[in-house]
Amino acid sequence: MWKNRSFYMAYLNRALSRVSLLSLMSLWLLVTAAPTQAQSQMRLHTLKIAYVYNFSKFIEWENHPSEKIGADTDHTFQLCLISEDSQLQNTFLKLTQKSTENAPLLASHLKAEDNNKHCQIIYISGTQENIHPLDLDTQTLTVTDQADTKALIHFKVINNKLRFDIDKTRAEAMGLRVSSKLLRLAHEVY
Repeated sequence: MWKNRSFYMAYLNRALSRVSLLSLMSLWLLVTAAPTQAQSQMRLHTLKIAYVYNFSKFIEWENHPSEKIGADTDHTFQLCLISEDSQLQNTFLKLTQKSTENAPLLASHLKAEDNNKHCQIIYISGTQENIHPLDLDTQTLTVTDQADTKALIHFKVINNKLRFDIDKTRAEAMGLRVSSKLLRLAHEVY
């Protein structure tokens, strides 16, 4: 009987060591494969910035952007950001290396109280307090993370996918024509 017991104990020890090894390997895979919250947030910021940049390709201004800009800004297409997030600011400012079809691109960071009339597109990230002081009735495409604002495009995350809604009626009233291609990609159009 003791002979069988030692056999079972040895078998049990081997089985437990295999389970422990498998558990440790599984835990290691989970830790290394799962992005951290900061990495996920940065990916989301990067994706939103890519969307904002690409919106410029699917919006037509009643007055061509270079006409709206004026001579003081050297005929550039201006994308503006209002955000307190320094990582988002740094990523956004890299857009200055790009251009639109009609003009070189200038990305700039604004404070909510700054004059935003030179911007063709403003991306407002963060709290609703950033939105209220802005003049949103100009011919500027406003994009935000916040719902229930006067912005024309609202980002939202649905089932871990970035989506956006477009207020087409207000955009057209402001002299902005939204491409049907962009409208098809929108989650909701109103």
